[in-house]
Amino acid sequence: MKIDIHTIPDALVAKARNGQALEATVCGTGSDGTPACASVTLTKPWRAV
Repeated sequence: MKIDIHTIPDALVAKARNGQALEATVCGTGSDGTPACASVTLTKPWRAV
């Protein structure tokens, strides 16, 4: 599964550099019910946790 990290906003990258973890949510199942095995889109946006 590929997750595009180029979409992470600069403000969140700065938080990650200061030690915060970043989290995003994806759907791990493909439309045919099998595991996702290519680039996936986020179902919830990046956030610092």
